[in-house]
Parts: sequence; C-alpha cells; structure tokens
Amino acid sequence: MKEYAAEKIRNIALTGHGSSGKTSMAAAFLFQAGVTTRLTKVDKGNTVTDFDPDEIARKISIQSAVCHLDWKDHKINVVDCPGYTNFLWDTRASLRAVDAGVILVCAVAGVEVGTEKVWAMMDELNLPRLIVINKVERENADFDRTLEAIHQFFGRKAVPVQLPIGQEKDFSGVIDLISKKAYLFSKDESGQMKEDNIPAELESEVEKKYEELMEMVAESDEELMEKYFEQGELSQEDLIRGLRQSVLAGDIVPVFIASGLLNMGIQPLLDGIANFLPSPLERDSIPIVEGQLSPAADGPFAALVFKTISDPYTGRISIMRVFSGEI
Repeated sequence: MKEYAAEKIRNIALTGHGSSGKTSMAAAFLFQAGVTTRLTKVDKGNTVTDFDPDEIARKISIQSAVCHLDWKDHKINVVDCPGYTNFLWDTRASLRAVDAGVILVCAVAGVEVGTEKVWAMMDELNLPRLIVINKVERENADFDRTLEAIHQFFGRKAVPVQLPIGQEKDFSGVIDLISKKAYLFSKDESGQMKEDNIPAELESEVEKKYEELMEMVAESDEELMEKYFEQGELSQEDLIRGLRQSVLAGDIVPVFIASGLLNMGIQPLLDGIANFLPSPLERDSIPIVEGQLSPAADGPFAALVFKTISDPYTGRISIMRVFSGEI
C-alpha cells in the first residue's frame, strides 16, 4: 500500500441538500482517479458509496460512506454524506472526522434547507470549505442565479474561481479564473479534457470576476494588499498562495463548477481540493477531555470512532479518524 506524508492527505466530506448530486460526484471522483473502471450511476444502483439495499432501492443516501483515491500524489479520503434532514445526524458525526467540507449546490434548485444546515454545522466546527455548483447541464440550470442565492445566504466570501462555458444542454466546459484558461470536456462521460481559448463573448466577464477574486484575496493579507496597491495586480503565485491562506482561515469559500453525472469539470475540482483545502496538520487543535490536542504524526495516539457498520458477513466494523500518532 502506498504511503503518504501527512501534508499530502486531504480528508473531506461531500455534503449538501438531498439529491444535490453528492454520490454521483463521488462516483466521478473515483472514475477519474482510476479507482473504478466505469462511471457508476445512482440510477443503476452500482455506486461505491450507496451500497445499502434501501439506498439502492430509494436512490438516496441514508448513511455516510467512505472511499479514497489518489490524485496527483495526494490521498483524498472522501466521506459521502446524506443530505435529507432525517439522516443529517450521520452527516454531523462525519464532519467531526474530516478537515474540510465540499458543499454541493444544485444549479437548478439553488440553496436549499440542507445546504443551510450543513453550512451551519461547518461553522460550528470551524471547517474550511469550498462550494461546487453541480448539475449545470440540467434544464433550467442557471449559474448566475445560483451564485446570487449563495451570496444571499452565505455572504460575499463565496467567490467563484471558475465560470461556466455554456449552460443547460450547452454546458461544455469551465474557465479557470486563476490561470485564465478555458477547459472543454467531452460529453460522453469519459472525462476527457482539453485546453482551449476563452470564448470572446466571455472575456469581459472573465476580467471582471478575476479582478473581484484578486481584490478578495488581497484584502485578506496586508502584504498582498500592499503589492496589489503598488502593482495593480497580484502574480499568479501570490494569488494562489493568498487564496489558500484565505480558505484555511475561512475568509474565502471558492466556488467551483461541475457535472458529476456527466463527469465534467472533475479534474479542476480535484486539483482545487488538493491545492486549497488543508492537510491534517493544518487543522485546528482538537478539543479533548482536558485541554486541546495538536495534530502530529509523531504525537500521542488519539482517534475518533465516527461510524460503526454492522455487516452480515464480517460483523461490526468501526471506522475511525486518527488525529495524532499512528495505530
């Protein structure tokens, strides 16, 4: 089994309102990373994280499930969490075991009750997070309307780092505001991606959103603010470094765009998880019975059992998160 330095590990929870596409997103992650050989589907009942007979029959997640993948020398541990209110207790337990959250928002339905609830849970646990506007390929999907709803509920610290190329059935790719590059994706669910020129009709919008992103990053750091005032802009290196610091501090929540169902936009999203979300060593200290415990690979052993599964063949299986030391 491949070993990873703690700096190269990401522990994330896929969260959001019920049916916002979390399990399909997990399936796209696994397929894109080569863990599975085909893009599994909730409708076909063959996804890795919805394995319970009731989940397969009802086509919804009723419990959290864990999977992992390797992405560009990072190990990403994913907890696919349920989104319907009746099962959010399981989501809350899972959020205690991760270092960051990924909140999916449907581009059709927008911010829903489950979205607000998981956001509040992450606030309570002080978790860094990013947002994914999902299902942008659906009829009546609207990126601008969804982004405005996100701002209305969660404030302006939710900042897009991508813009969509097309919407609904015309969705074909994303524009990365940090690199100012366009990426087009095959619509055959293969996940094939190619770099392209930014469409001329979107160039002015890209410049506008790029300036907004740069200003938000500069405002979060005095040194970067001075550079921004002196030079009128930030280098790409400073922008990336400042954005990561702002995400870890909770000052900025980057907004990505994807279609888990069609396996579009997954590679840039996984890059964002690896580049901007914290490693286990960068999380806050863990409250214990007496005082606080700082995460450390060579520290005293400390772990949290956040889920127990009863399997008819192997018996009870307990899943734990190791915060310090090793087993």
